[in-house]
Amino acid sequence: MRNLQYLVIGFCLAWGLTMGSVEQLKAQNRPGFRDANAGRTLYNSRNIQRKTTFRDRLQAHTGGFMQFFPVYIVPPQGQPVEAFSFPPMYYGVNIGGQYEFWNKNDFISASVNPAMNVSLSYSNWAGLSFMWQMPIFATFRIGSNCTRYNQNNFGGGVGLGVVSSYILLPYRAEGGPPQRISQFFASPAIMAELNFGKRVNRYSIRFHMDLLPFSSKLRVEEPNQPPLEYKAQFRNFGIGFMYYFR
Repeated sequence: MRNLQYLVIGFCLAWGLTMGSVEQLKAQNRPGFRDANAGRTLYNSRNIQRKTTFRDRLQAHTGGFMQFFPVYIVPPQGQPVEAFSFPPMYYGVNIGGQYEFWNKNDFISASVNPAMNVSLSYSNWAGLSFMWQMPIFATFRIGSNCTRYNQNNFGGGVGLGVVSSYILLPYRAEGGPPQRISQFFASPAIMAELNFGKRVNRYSIRFHMDLLPFSSKLRVEEPNQPPLEYKAQFRNFGIGFMYYFR
């Protein structure tokens, strides 16, 4: 399993760097694009005479995510306890974009960031598990990647929003028949990101986390025992590596 994790992380990094190289080659064929403001020491590299268009404010992104999905059984008394020895971990891809609706000198900005994540997990014990998400965040950024024209090497951002999710999670008690959780839920969420790169190549490492857990039931059947139902809580968090097209 650990080797698979390293393989997925390596694939995500290679994907982002490959897309960056492709965009670099494209930019070299756009006269004046890459070096339109070479030698100017300012955060705002936008041409003063240029009219701000919809495309100026829009950036698309893609990348890979690792999603964690711990499940807790809630007893009538006491603290919740983890239901599984190994919490479900998902690997997936992300596509989305950001629309910047306000900025100050291309150094700080406010934007809205909708996206979609599709993630899978597999174990010999439970089988294939699937998670689909549609996060949308209102985001505040400073430095790199706050707008298409920012020239800083590094920057960061924070966001507040809602993550809508669907999860299909198979599970089974030892010796019992397979069960599954199939549920849609939505939760307020936060995100934080580290941005780096400038001009053509922009990258981001992003962390997101649900603020509120959602509740469901776990049904457990063991041989020669009556079935039992437990109240359970679920909460998702994840970390991803993304490339922003320019």
